[in-house]
Amino acid sequence: MRMILAISDDGFIADSKGNIPWKIPFDMKWFRMNTTGGTIGMGRKTWESIGRPLPNRHHIVLSSNEMDTAWTRFEQCYDINQFEKRMRETNGWIIGGANVSKQLMRPGTILVLTYVHTTINDGIHLPLPNMRCLWKSKEMERNGYSFYTSINKCL
Repeated sequence: MRMILAISDDGFIADSKGNIPWKIPFDMKWFRMNTTGGTIGMGRKTWESIGRPLPNRHHIVLSSNEMDTAWTRFEQCYDINQFEKRMRETNGWIIGGANVSKQLMRPGTILVLTYVHTTINDGIHLPLPNMRCLWKSKEMERNGYSFYTSINKCL
């Protein structure tokens, strides 16, 4: 299982409106580089917050309620077990939200995290499990934000 997320110093992945509170084009390029041509999986709220399908990716959305597929194509999973099975079969990336991520952060899960040095204080909090760092980038600064990326394995 693989996840790719950005998180603030105080553990938030989105603000209280569900929006990513920073704009870092470098991090978006990193996300695109890792996910293009593959499968991305997410909860319904994340799907709705993106607002459109991301190009050149297969989308799997977890929602127990029937979703309107009239405007785009995506695969829907109705429960977490079905979702996890499909993510494993496709070697997909989980891109959010917090509820889906929390349920699937198990020992052995790979977390590709961008740590953004900012404080959000309110919003969508994601407590991280105990992890072992496998790789860490140098500290970078872009668009007024300091950050680094790391690849971690849940213990």
